[in-house]
Amino acid sequence: MKYFLIFAMILFVGMNNVMAQQEEIQIGSGYLFPESYNTEGKVIVVQDVRVRKLMEKNMDKNKALNGMQGYRVQIYLSSEPRKARQEAENIKSKFDKIFPEMKSYLKYETPFFKVQVGDFRSQHEALRFINSLKLEFPNSYIVKTDIEFPSLDF
Repeated sequence: MKYFLIFAMILFVGMNNVMAQQEEIQIGSGYLFPESYNTEGKVIVVQDVRVRKLMEKNMDKNKALNGMQGYRVQIYLSSEPRKARQEAENIKSKFDKIFPEMKSYLKYETPFFKVQVGDFRSQHEALRFINSLKLEFPNSYIVKTDIEFPSLDF
């Protein structure tokens, strides 16, 4: 009997500890996608507090970057002092005519002029795109860099 009481107390204390590490988050109707929620219902998410803290930490890191880690395709790189800027502008203009829907970026990082294109979240996405570039821009390659947040079109 003595062992049973000790076991019951340990179990009770352990359950209190586990319950203390969780929180309920209520998302009212229309919080994320107004058309998908019934106005009389609610969603209750039960999650560990540590999960929420990790998510907030990651969101703060991304806000500080004003973007996120991702990939771009670099189609031009040169440090020629006399003609690199003009060549980079010409390459960017040529790319913009061929792929008007894709963003392109002209960068100067001492001593290089660079033209990078796209905002890809994964290396696989960039690899699929680079195959369409190889005819016009044969020296293009994938670089890991900070990219803009992707648009959320629903």
